[in-house]
Amino acid sequence: MITHLQQGMLDLTRLWLRSLRGDALLAAIPGALALLWLGHTEVVTVLQAITDAFLTTDPQGRSALGVLVAQIPLSALVIGALLLVTTLTCHTVIIRRQWRQLDDTSLLTVDTRHLGVLGALVSMSACSLLYVGLCLVSIGPTPWLIVTLATLQIPLLMKVLAALLFLSIAAIPAIWLSIALLPLPYLGALSGAFPIGLLRRSVHLMRGRWWIGSLYASIAGTLYSSALLLIPFVVLLLVFWWQGGLNVDGPEVDHLHWLATTITASRWLLWPFDALLLPLIHASCLVVLRQALQASRNPPAPNTTHQPTSVL
Repeated sequence: MITHLQQGMLDLTRLWLRSLRGDALLAAIPGALALLWLGHTEVVTVLQAITDAFLTTDPQGRSALGVLVAQIPLSALVIGALLLVTTLTCHTVIIRRQWRQLDDTSLLTVDTRHLGVLGALVSMSACSLLYVGLCLVSIGPTPWLIVTLATLQIPLLMKVLAALLFLSIAAIPAIWLSIALLPLPYLGALSGAFPIGLLRRSVHLMRGRWWIGSLYASIAGTLYSSALLLIPFVVLLLVFWWQGGLNVDGPEVDHLHWLATTITASRWLLWPFDALLLPLIHASCLVVLRQALQASRNPPAPNTTHQPTSVL
């Protein structure tokens, strides 16, 4: 097992360094388009629409979701859809490029025709939505439990401790499911097959490989998630300091300029991390997939040693 781990780390390093230049450029394209197209004003419009939908009562009796759909401009929805398609396309190309560089024994054949690429994009999109949806469903009841807990007549400290306990318990199946289904989007991007069939195959490939899959995925995932959480927090503190604190009665709350500035500045700072770390995340998951495919192709030989039998 240690030998497989060392070989996997070596393959991961080689793959990331070998494909860094082209893959970093592809990973940076969605972030660049988001910065160019959305801009500060569009962010303010969307945030203001969300605030109005959930914090104000609609005179027509519509739900918050209905108000939100009516207030968000059609251009924002179109741009968001284009950004989503562009993001999935870039990452599908990255995954397929990296796999061709990693797979030297034809463990999984990749169709390089134009129709094959289109099918891979559709399959990868469906598999990604299924993957995210299942992970969210596994932790879905937890917010309702916490809201119910907040209404109980118990001390605040007990509420906080109980909420942390519920979150910890809910995180266990979510983390397990995210690792058990880790190959799902990558199999979709490489094979272009139907997601339901790939669901069972993903679970089969990761059976008995949960801990090593967690190790590979956490290498780049920890770095990227740390940057994703730390950079907006630092920018928010700097915005508060620059504006002399948040004035509750001022126009900052009405127009949400401080939050829009935080989001825009954070995206500028996170853009290089997207280009560097997202290909590394794909490389880590592809190394996990390759070792799982190798293990399924070459199962361990059964023990054929005959035990001495008694003469009696």
